[in-house]
This record gives sequence, structure tokens and C-alpha cells, in this order.
Amino acid sequence: MKIIGHRGCIYEVENTLNSFEKAFELGADGIEIDTQSTLDGTIVVSHDENLKRLIGYDFNIRQHTFLELSKININGNTVPTLTSILEIAKSKNKIVDVELKNPKDLKKVANIVKNFNFDLFFISSFYHDAIFEGKKVFNNLQFAYLYYHKPKDVLQYAREIDFLKPNIGYLTEDYKAFSSITIPWTVNEAKEFELAKSIGVYAIITDVVDTMRNLDNKVVNEQNIYITYLKSMIVKNESSLNEGRLTIFNKIANLHIEGILLNDKLVDIGKSYPFVFAVGEKLTIITQKVENSSVLTIITKEIGKVSVKVTELFES
Repeated sequence: MKIIGHRGCIYEVENTLNSFEKAFELGADGIEIDTQSTLDGTIVVSHDENLKRLIGYDFNIRQHTFLELSKININGNTVPTLTSILEIAKSKNKIVDVELKNPKDLKKVANIVKNFNFDLFFISSFYHDAIFEGKKVFNNLQFAYLYYHKPKDVLQYAREIDFLKPNIGYLTEDYKAFSSITIPWTVNEAKEFELAKSIGVYAIITDVVDTMRNLDNKVVNEQNIYITYLKSMIVKNESSLNEGRLTIFNKIANLHIEGILLNDKLVDIGKSYPFVFAVGEKLTIITQKVENSSVLTIITKEIGKVSVKVTELFES
């Protein structure tokens, strides 16, 4: 079973060269990337059309030239071109799932992929009409249906297209008949991994390549997945263990924070609990010196209580 890094991996800024290289370093067989087009027609790698979630302010890729986009700094990263990432992946003999985020870009994206003439690349999208049309026009390329539902007829999907990409929540025994072309997403938990493996799928897409690789190698890993997410949100140059300062940048989703505790004592962060920690917002949650044994606990409406040693958050 192949392991594909979702937007690279969670430990680096998504859809960046650093993220993809880290995923490969952790043992990924390939990467899933997203495409957008700049105002002047350059196809770049980005999940969102607007970079606000990642940089904290409005910047619409489709309304700016590639030159303007190249000046945007995202935690030391820039938005790469699709061509540059495919070149690297081909040189490393890696799978690339190129997700089409806007059906208007189909021909440009397909022509770029076509130029590589590499059978480990394929194009996927939620826009099934565009994908179906792409399969007819670019019949030498591979395409995939991406979806978050239970199809009325999985067999019909399988007849129409090269790969099936169901959300892991909709992976059922029905897919055993199509296991060689099935790639569920996003597989982050041990129970999801075991389900995918029992079905015998071709590959899984995951945020945590190392965790899935360890499971594949029968290595027990008890780390809470949400601790991994928390570690990925840390702004390193604004955080210091010695000074007791931890700044996080929310690039995941809006979170309803009901309490933040250090050693079971509520932390004063200048906000009244509960509050919404919005996407694109920074938050400094420790303002005092901590000891090696200090435990940070974050209580949210969405995921409940997550506790972790503060020192663990600063580990690489």
C-alpha cells in the first residue's frame, strides 16, 4: 500500500517545496498537491485561491501575476509552480496526485502533466464533469474522481475513470473489487489505516506520513494526532521555551477554545474564555517560564481536551 503525503506533510507549510521534501524524507511514496492559476496564466501549487488562511491577509492568486505572487513570503516559503514540483517528483520517481481546484484550469494543468510523460502522475478533482471530459481529450493521461459521498454505483465510477478517491469515511467493503485503483483520503488515524489496509487499497493520502509509515512497519505509535497538528502550528521565531512563550498560527480550522491550562491552571492570554481561535489568527498562549515537566492542556469544543508536555512541542 502506497503512502501519499497530503499537501506534502503537516510539519511544514502545506503545498511548499519544504513540505514535499519533508514528506519524501519521512518515507512518502508520493504527494498530493493542489493547483491554482495566476492572473497571467501560470499554474501554481496552492489549495486556496486566496492565501488569507496561510498569511493572515487577503491575497487572491487569480487576481495577481506570478511575479507578484513570488514576492509573498509564507513562513520562509514561496508558492511553487506546478512544473517545478513535477520536475522534482519525477527525478525522485514519486507519485503525484495533481488536484484540479478550478475546472477552468483543466487544459493548462493537463498539458503540463502531459509534457512529463510520466505514468506516476495523475489528475483528480471534485469536478467530475471536468475530469470525465479530460479523460476523453487527454486519453494518454490518468484521471481520478475525488468525492465525499457514497456513489450510487461504484462500478460505474470505476468504468469511467482511472482512480477512485473516496473520503475515508465512505470507504466500504464495496471497494474490495476496485482496491487496485482506490486511494482514500485523509487517513490520519490507526483505525482508518487498518480499514484501508483490510480493503487492500492501492494507496492512502495522509497528513502524517511518518505515523502511517510506522503503522505500516508495525511500529506502535501512541501520539495523539492533534498534538501533531498543534506542533505544526507553532511560529518558531516567535516562540521560546526559555522565555516561556509559545505562539501558534491557526492554519487548520476555526476552533472554539474553552480553556488553556498550564499544569492545570488557567492561562491568562488576554482573552475571555470561551473564544473563537479563527483561521489566520495568531495566539500567544504561554507568558511565563515553564519547567521540563510542565503540561499544556487545550480544551476545545471540536476535539475535546488535548494535553502535551510543553518541551515536546519544541521537539523537531
